[in-house]
Parts: sequence; structure tokens; C-alpha cells
Amino acid sequence: MAMALHSPDGVKWAHGTRAPSEFSACRVQGCILWDGAIVSLYGEKPAFTAVPADGFLTPVWALAKGSVCSVGSQLTCANALPADSPPQRPQSNRPTTGGIDPFLSSPPRPVSDCLICNLEAFPLSKKLLGQMPVTVNLPGGGQRQMNMSGIKSTLETEFLVRPDGSTDQIRIKHAPNKEIESAVKEAIQYWVLSPTASDNLPTGAKRKAVIEVSCMSFPSNEEATCTLRAE
Repeated sequence: MAMALHSPDGVKWAHGTRAPSEFSACRVQGCILWDGAIVSLYGEKPAFTAVPADGFLTPVWALAKGSVCSVGSQLTCANALPADSPPQRPQSNRPTTGGIDPFLSSPPRPVSDCLICNLEAFPLSKKLLGQMPVTVNLPGGGQRQMNMSGIKSTLETEFLVRPDGSTDQIRIKHAPNKEIESAVKEAIQYWVLSPTASDNLPTGAKRKAVIEVSCMSFPSNEEATCTLRAE
């Protein structure tokens, strides 16, 4: 069962109120319940906020004066309205399978000595997509299979770690197109790893990481959104 704890001082902690379902990406103002819904669990009962269900929310978000802003490949803001009950879970904008969850608050690190290894979502032209099967939620409950515009691939990466922990000589294998290869390479360029030498991982040694890429095109979006996860 998903659970939230909160504290005013970091010393005394209290259980948050129970959420109607699992949640992720918790911040001071609440947690992402699902695409289009934010819930605050820090009062006597859950407090819900309805936001657009178009896939723009990322783990980096904030509410202010009736608006919600989220940082991904760019800063995006939209209207946010208080709701008495959980906003309806979207039918097709939030696939339950067939893609990588864009709301992962802490993606697994590709190597044990990784200090900063961010993998931000990025946009991709719909022209580069194919069709992929997903399972979608139906109004009133239940699920069904359907095809959506998207692409999914597993990339093998190899790179050198400099003495200061930064990366160099990045190589990407099995990228479905040059645009995805370029985006993943740019992300790894900003990684920082522990430069401490050891018998198993000497400074300057080649490192490897496997990265899953999932791109999905939502009907209301002009571009597809690609999310990354290191295995």
C-alpha cells in the first residue's frame, strides 16, 4: 500500500491520510495520483486538484494561484482546479501498460557509483512513430487493448568517465532513429559519476548502461513525448 509521511521539522513524523490509489512524485503540495489528478495527503482527508490529462506532468511540478507548472524538456503551465473527488482517470492518455511510466520520481541508476544521472522526457515528431499495443482504462472500470502511435526501444550505451566524474566518448547502439540517439547522448553528457578508482572500476574505464525508451503520442499533443529509464 502506498503511504505518505510528513513532518514540519524533520524530527516528528505523521502518517498522511490514505489515498484512493497508488501515487508518485510527492512534493510539499501533494502527489501525482494519475495523469490529470494531484492529491494532497497532509490533512485530515485527501484534497484533490484537477489538471489537464495530456501527459505534461513530470516529477518536477508545483502549484501556485490556480496554476500547475511542470518541468520536462521545457517549462509548461496549465490551469489547476480544486476538486471534491478524484478527477476521472483518463481513458487513453495514460496507458497502464506498453510504455514507461513518465511519473517515476527516482529512476534506477544505471551504475552503482552514479551521482547525477537524470533522464528527462523529451519531445519527438509524430512522423517518426509507428504503432504499439497498450492497455487503456475504460470509463466505469475495466480495460481493453488498443494500438496507439508510439515507439519503444532498448538502447545499449557505452561511455568513458573522466577523472572529474563527467562523461566522454558516448556511444549509443540500437537507437530507432537519429533524433532519439541524439537526445539520449545529450542526457548522458550531463551525467556525473564517482571518479574514485577501484580494482573493479578504475578511473577512465568504460562504463555501460541499458536505457529503455518509450515514446507515446497523445491526441491533444502536437508532438510525442519520450520517456527514458535506465535498467
